[in-house]
Parts: sequence; C-alpha cells; structure tokens
Amino acid sequence: MPRTPPRTTHPAPGDLPFVVHEWFGDSGDPWFFALARFRGAAPDVRDLRELVRARWGSVPRLRLRAGAVVPGRRRGRPRWFVSEDFEPDRYVVAAPVVPGPNALRERVGRLLAERIPPTRATWRLYLLSGHEHDGFAVLLRMHHAVADGVTVIRLLERLMGAGTDAAAGPAGPGPAVRRVPPSRASARGLAATAGGVLRRNSRLPFNGRIGAGRHVTWVTVSPETVRAARRATPDGGRPTVNDVYLAAVAGALRAVAPAGPALPRRVAALVPVNIRATGEAARIGNVVSFFRVPLPLAERDPGVRLAQVHAATTRAKATGQAAIARAAIEVSARLPLRVGRLAGLVTMSAGYANTSCTNIPGPDVPLVLLGRPAIELVVAPPLMGAQGVVFGFTGLGDAFTVCVTADRTHGVTADRLAEAIRVEFEELAQTAAR
Repeated sequence: MPRTPPRTTHPAPGDLPFVVHEWFGDSGDPWFFALARFRGAAPDVRDLRELVRARWGSVPRLRLRAGAVVPGRRRGRPRWFVSEDFEPDRYVVAAPVVPGPNALRERVGRLLAERIPPTRATWRLYLLSGHEHDGFAVLLRMHHAVADGVTVIRLLERLMGAGTDAAAGPAGPGPAVRRVPPSRASARGLAATAGGVLRRNSRLPFNGRIGAGRHVTWVTVSPETVRAARRATPDGGRPTVNDVYLAAVAGALRAVAPAGPALPRRVAALVPVNIRATGEAARIGNVVSFFRVPLPLAERDPGVRLAQVHAATTRAKATGQAAIARAAIEVSARLPLRVGRLAGLVTMSAGYANTSCTNIPGPDVPLVLLGRPAIELVVAPPLMGAQGVVFGFTGLGDAFTVCVTADRTHGVTADRLAEAIRVEFEELAQTAAR
C-alpha cells in the first residue's frame, strides 16, 4: 500500500525569520527554553510521556517539522511538514544529572548546546533528576519558529495545570495580530524605528559571532523588592515591572562594563512584545513583535536610569513601534528570502541591539506535574546574531526570576551580570525607601 505523503504548509510571516535563520545557517540558534523546578521525587519518564501524549497530542503546532535543505540550493520557499503521528517517546527524554556544585545549571547548559535539526524535531522535553534529594526539573526547548514565549507558558499550563483544552487556544496557521491604525504618533514611531537602524550602538564585549557551548545562570527577586523598585523614580512616575527589569539590566551592564572613558555610551536592547489581538490571549503560535529600548549606561543614579527607561518604553508604546516592526516582518515575508535574511541580520546585529531582554508573564495557574508542585520557573530567549548574552524574566508564585544566557566564552560575564542584576533590584528598592 503506498505511503501517504505528509501534509505541508508554508511558515506564517511571524515564523519565517526564525526558519530563514536555520535556512542560511546564521550565527547562534533560534531555540529558547523554559526550565521548571519541582519539589518531590522525580516521576517516571514513561508517566511523563503519557501525560504529554494526553495533553499536547492535539496541538497541531507540536507536529511541525522543517523541510530538509540541500546545501548550496536554497530555492523556493521553506515548508513545514505536518506529522500525522504524535511520538512523545522520541521527544520526551530522561536526562539524569550528576550531583555536584551547580549541577543543574551545568546540565542545562550542555543540553542547550546540543543541536537539534528542525527536520527531526522542533521541541524537546527533558526530565532532569538526580541532582538533589527531594527535587527535580523539567526543561522545555522550543524552536522560536513554532512558538513564542507566551505560547510556551500556555503549553506549560496545559501540561501542568488543570489539563483542560481551553488553555490550548486556536491552532490555525494564521495569527490574530493586534493592529494599530496610522496616525501622527505612528509616523514618529516609524522615524524612531528607522533611526534605530541608522544610529549604530557601541559594541559590548559579548557582541560578535556566537561561540560554542551554552552557559546559563539565574537569580530570584522577591515581589516586595520589585514593588518597592517601581517607586524609585525621582519624578514620581509609575514605571512598569518590565521597566524595572530593563533598568536593572542597564545597571548591571554598567557595573560589568569597563569604567571611565571606555564606558559604552550608546547601548540598546531588543524587547519582544506580545501582539495578540483582544480575545486571542490563549492563541498557540508565534504572535510577537519587538521594539528597541536605549539602555542608559552613562547614568549613575539608579532612579534616574529607571525614569529614562520608563520614558523610552512609554514613547515606544505611544508611537506603535511594535506594530510597525510587525508590519515590516510581514512585508519582508513576501520578499525574496535573502532580503528577509538581511532584515534579520540587521535586527540581530550589535549596531541595532546589543542584547535581547524578554519578559514573559508567568502562568495564571499553579504548575503541578503529576502531583509535584513547581517552585521556580526560568525562561530565556535564544542566542542569535551578534548577541552573545541575552536576558529572560518571568514569575512564578511569590518570586520573579532573571536568567542570563551566554555562549561558553562569556560564561564568567553572565555570572557577573546575574549577580549585578540582583544588586540593581535591591538598590532600586533602597532608592525608593530614601
């Protein structure tokens, strides 16, 4: 009996930049991760596979595979192959951890360094156990062309929450994107977006082609510290939690960067933005855009740095810069692939953005995996382009977590940045108390 050929589909506009990254073999890799730590004895991997089959088996996005690329022949358009079979035995993997200092972080770094061809899998779930007596962890790696950070949180809720299909959201190929009508403000946003391309940044020590290996570290911050830090601006403004996070990253980069005249004067971060339309909060897919935020490393006062970051993000939102960037993504998706690749190279270049700072809202429900409660959640964007160090921020229960991911060459820098971020949050909180 002849074999039924797999169904194929073209990547959606929001997916295409990450597919093109693989297509041309550019620096870094478009995979990001979410790590959840749990209290209790680790479950059997077979039980985890059955749970994944029951709760993720009906999600079409988790069946996508990339088409093979013949070296030197990148003709036509990339295609997704839609697998008819859901095979958790292949994608849910037991990954024992040898006990020792920083054992979990080192194991995560090694797993993130393993290359997974998207022709074989676009996600993988690891069960990490053996590093502590009464605890274990689960690591989800996801190709950014398949899902954004919001989708990953929704998938974790679906796997470890109530288990209802309501958390899956619509699963069609076309994203429901929030649109912003043209206005004078959006014209200013267009000018600001173009200006970010023309006015190049200073280079930081970790900007350049991304090296081998991965190094992961993270710190936790209490909600009380974050709430206090939001009151640190001298002008009485009301910055968001995301503003505080970006200001802490700016302060950490300042603390780690060379002092004196060598201090970089023009530094910026790429900030991903969820652009799902009203009523589409649970949509599974890749519905994301970004704007660029200058990071004021030259400013000494933590409260003033926060005020400057708050002003920059407020201006970016008011002028619709995320909507403009999304429109550019959709236009470039209709152009030849090399043109789209050029746009991606510019966006991920150090001249446009030295790093990426992702803020993914934590789950709306407690995460419980086969009766074991989650006690910590860590997320991080991928290392791509010239961004050898990136930052991730999320929350779970009564704690926020800031993750710093780097290639192996910049591991010491990542550790210093993580500790500096913790100090920056505390200094912002102390500034507010004065």
